[in-house]
Amino acid sequence: AYVVENSEGVSYSFEQGFSMSFAFDDVAMQIAPTAPFVTGEVDGTTSHVRADIGVLLDETFASLGLDADDAEFAALASAFDDASFDVWIEDQRMTMDLSRFVAAMDELEPGSMGPLAAVSTGPVSVDLGQVGGIDPWSLTQAFGEGSQVVDPSALVDALRAVESVTERGVDSVDGHDVVVYSGHLSMADYFEAMGQDIGDQLGTLGGQAGSLDAMVFGDFEDALTDLDVQVTVMVDDENQLRRMETSMDLGEMMASMIGDASMIGDTVQMEMSVGLWQEFDDHGVAFEIVAPDALDVTDRFGGLFGGLVTV
Repeated sequence: AYVVENSEGVSYSFEQGFSMSFAFDDVAMQIAPTAPFVTGEVDGTTSHVRADIGVLLDETFASLGLDADDAEFAALASAFDDASFDVWIEDQRMTMDLSRFVAAMDELEPGSMGPLAAVSTGPVSVDLGQVGGIDPWSLTQAFGEGSQVVDPSALVDALRAVESVTERGVDSVDGHDVVVYSGHLSMADYFEAMGQDIGDQLGTLGGQAGSLDAMVFGDFEDALTDLDVQVTVMVDDENQLRRMETSMDLGEMMASMIGDASMIGDTVQMEMSVGLWQEFDDHGVAFEIVAPDALDVTDRFGGLFGGLVTV
């Protein structure tokens, strides 16, 4: 069983944040939020994840030295002030409350959410076993929540089994002494360690790409598969994962999507790196996770979410 499927008895809480730096020609920026924008709890096959877009924007503005009260940004900050969204998973039932997020998007640009406007009135649920084998990882990834719902112990074991991942010393995370393991591996190998087939996820991205030129997307696929990922895991003396960090240099991959440099000038340089961190706590604690009553949209899944994931 792959590690993104939670085994019976595994429970923990987590929080997640990110960083990004970008430089294109003479434009450069660096975003390094200090607060997590994704939090959640996992208890066996039941989980709850919340992504707070308001926190993400506030932290991004602060990181860039921007004033959220400035008229240029006030509308954006106001619209997303309470634009969190929640995802609950219980076995094969996924419940989502995207109403605040969809309402915020529609406030900024009426009609921009298309079919998803139908989920703006409250929680909806989907029977994942009835929608073509879509797993929770794919759908939560499509909403930007990444791959945080995992079996941490299985993930640690899988990554430490990779030859390039070696012990690098000791550290401390929230008062817990930890051993640090770190190494580089390709994106394909990283997905394998996560128990996922990168080809399946590329299929999802291909569905999202829509009319993107096939040759450009083919270059993107090759670049993503070979992409170097630096992974660091910090493990306590009970073999519990306390912190995980991943970082990727995306410059070459993004350049492959633009195409031949002669089209935009040989002097253009692109640099882009992204980092993701996750901290884990409350291992073994029992959580009472209850999804709200929701409208079942399983029979409309393709029409609502088909642009986000392949069905």
